[in-house]
Amino acid sequence: MPDGIDFLLDDSGLTRAIDAWESENRLLLSLLATLEELQLDGSVKLRATEDIYQLPLADAGACVADFIFPEVPQDRDLWRRLMLAMSKVSLDFTAPSDVSCALEHIDEQIDSRAIAFAVEQSSSGGDFPVLLTIGIGPHSTRKCEAGGKSARLAFIEKANELMLAYRAFLLTRTSDEQVRAAIPDAYPSLHVCDDATVKALGLGFSNCLQDYLDHLSWLNDELLDLAAQFNWDLPKMINAARIPFSDESTSTKADPKKMRERQVHVNGKAVICSLHTKITHTKGRIHFHPPISSLVAGKVIVGLTAPHLSV
Repeated sequence: MPDGIDFLLDDSGLTRAIDAWESENRLLLSLLATLEELQLDGSVKLRATEDIYQLPLADAGACVADFIFPEVPQDRDLWRRLMLAMSKVSLDFTAPSDVSCALEHIDEQIDSRAIAFAVEQSSSGGDFPVLLTIGIGPHSTRKCEAGGKSARLAFIEKANELMLAYRAFLLTRTSDEQVRAAIPDAYPSLHVCDDATVKALGLGFSNCLQDYLDHLSWLNDELLDLAAQFNWDLPKMINAARIPFSDESTSTKADPKKMRERQVHVNGKAVICSLHTKITHTKGRIHFHPPISSLVAGKVIVGLTAPHLSV
């Protein structure tokens, strides 16, 4: 897991799932499955408000502890899983109990210690918050307001949405060193070489970070599906692609000097990256090569970035 991310269990998501248990048990089952999957990965350390077990439920007089530690469990397997998963969550922060949180695109106010804490920490320059929740829709980043402050927070409901949360985190980074540290988690289907930096695009780091990450997302998520659809027929792929890309011209490929400028080394082997995406028509090239099974099986090689190669 990259440094600088704070993973929080949204207590309002947990109470929402428990309150819906009798009528819609899929919410709690889904939250529990994601919690178990994240814990199995081992890299994600979830935190929660220290009074999470005392939080009230919709049933008058009942609290979270009454549900998680019942005297007579109705479903012993479920309760055993839930208790084990919750025992691995660190209860180590406090937040005001009377702060209602407003979330972008959500009509109702939400009473969440985790969201209030995350807004406070993020607006004060703390780590980037990623909240595990349920019942507010698929992964997104939302502007949240609490206690007179606001911040943009990332929310996930499924473990496979972690990759998207990492990409949201990358948008907050301010240097290539910080970006590089999170790329393996955000783009697991790419092998990004050292020369494939934001700065090397020549467009200014803050000006093109979002475009750079969007192009990496396309290379990670869409390129190989497009290649399979068109059997690596480049003209058809180029016509169908969401991101502008092309290959070098025949004359460029015939010039050894020009092709050396498109060469990188991967695990000690020379690889020529003639294919490239284009952030603008004349600037911002991201040079790549299809996966090479003997070097980085299954991963697209992102070799180098440049404003426009000099030859």
